[in-house]
Amino acid sequence: MSDISGNFSVTLGRSSNSWAGGALNTTNQTYKGQAYTSANLSPTSVGWTVTLNHGGTDCTVVFSGGQYSAGPPAQITNGTAQCSCFVSPRETDTDSWSASATGTDDAARKAGSYK
Repeated sequence: MSDISGNFSVTLGRSSNSWAGGALNTTNQTYKGQAYTSANLSPTSVGWTVTLNHGGTDCTVVFSGGQYSAGPPAQITNGTAQCSCFVSPRETDTDSWSASATGTDDAARKAGSYK
């Protein structure tokens, strides 16, 4: 299976970190409109690094470990996100993330799983 491609809506596990959720666009290589780096678009371990501004502070968010399934709908689950700007009751800088494809058929076709 080839690398995933398309647009995905990313959601963080804790509502306090919802500011870091947004749109992953693998075609334009952006997340929330910002260029990402260190991309791993393998279906078995999706991840990328991006710098986002939160409350006037630049925060580097590292997304990793996402597992892609073609669906339908195409989804990425079981990811971990790490950022020093994350808030949590346990004072940890780690959260979970998941994503759903927008334009599901197109994303699945590009990933080589569409039938």
